[in-house]
Amino acid sequence: MDISQGAKQSGVPASTLRFYEKKYLIRSVGRHGIRRFFSKDILERLVLIALGRVAGFSLDEIAGILGSEKTLDVDRDLLLNKAFELDETIQKLSAMRDGRQLTQRLATWSVRGFDV
Repeated sequence: MDISQGAKQSGVPASTLRFYEKKYLIRSVGRHGIRRFFSKDILERLVLIALGRVAGFSLDEIAGILGSEKTLDVDRDLLLNKAFELDETIQKLSAMRDGRQLTQRLATWSVRGFDV
């Protein structure tokens, strides 16, 4: 499929596909004139890239995880570290939410006629 078909089927802009190719996340199988062509397997890689981005991985980390076109080179330590980072972020965000809720409650209370 050419780059415009890949963009249409994946929902990823052609400019992003070109960028991913420069970052070695995907690889075209050839060209016809100036148009890049990709195998249909590229759609699966794009899903994995999207999942990695949602999980908070950088494109360089995703490239390391994806490895070559035919194999995944999963670095379990990298995945565990990312899971730990995500857990820490969740805890911080939960604490911020809880603090905001406490502030909102305090704003509605009064003590002995004085607003708190």
